[in-house]
Amino acid sequence: KLAQALTDEADAKAEVERAVRGGVGRIDREIRTLVPGLKTGALAERQQTAREINGLRETRKALRDALAALEDQTPAPRKEWAQYQVHIEPLDGPSELNEKADFVEDTRDKLKKKRLALARLLQEAKQEREIARAARDFDTYVRLFDEETRTDRVTRQSATALATADRTNDGAEVANPAPESPNNSGQPNTDSQTDGTPTPPSTDPGRGNGFELGGQVGNAGGDKVGSGQIPSPTVSTPSAEAGSVARDLNAELLINLRVDELAAQGLDMATLERLVEELEALDGYLDGQAKAIRQRAQNIEAEDAKTLAP
Repeated sequence: KLAQALTDEADAKAEVERAVRGGVGRIDREIRTLVPGLKTGALAERQQTAREINGLRETRKALRDALAALEDQTPAPRKEWAQYQVHIEPLDGPSELNEKADFVEDTRDKLKKKRLALARLLQEAKQEREIARAARDFDTYVRLFDEETRTDRVTRQSATALATADRTNDGAEVANPAPESPNNSGQPNTDSQTDGTPTPPSTDPGRGNGFELGGQVGNAGGDKVGSGQIPSPTVSTPSAEAGSVARDLNAELLINLRVDELAAQGLDMATLERLVEELEALDGYLDGQAKAIRQRAQNIEAEDAKTLAP
């Protein structure tokens, strides 16, 4: 139903345009018929003919204005775009209209340069954000890998130390059996002066078991310089609150927008995206306005040519 309603509205509008154009054409033909009467006949007759021609011209102008309003497809400007709307005077001819269309297109070109600069700035901000995210992910991966490597080394060294201690103790018991106590012949002598039993190595993973990682030598449990831990990269990430100056900008100030100041103040991604969207919408409005003005100038030129044709 909505599509049918839109179609009916378009058909009705086209019918009205054809009727208005037909009225303008009939007036042009009648004016051409009356023009010779301005040169012949009595003075009163010539004056009456001039009044009729002037009346027809006023009617034709009213029809032209109505036709221009029907043909103008430019959407109504938003309130904040009022300063970009060019006012068309009823008596503007083709030269004045073309001059105003040139002014609109010049304004559009200036805003287009700002829009492209903002788009580049936004792209750079997105790239910096992706680089910062990749750096953080890499830093996390390096830390996890370093921690896993240290854990594996400590585990292997502890297992090796325990195995060595077991083999040493077993050999010492076979080669030098401990003398039995006269009071308890089934218990070995635990005197601290007993020789031949080596002290097992410390299994504390935080001491004495040096290892090499990344060209540096460190302790298995140490976190100091030289401990083998790979330093994390320092990456500056764009602040989400940066560029607060951009928040105060609106469409009324787009023509005076200084992109270099936005870059110097910092980046606010959401505000930059909003400004780019505003500039794109304003570009479409100015484009439609310039085309409508030029079309009106062409229509007037065509009608004037028909009127002056013999």
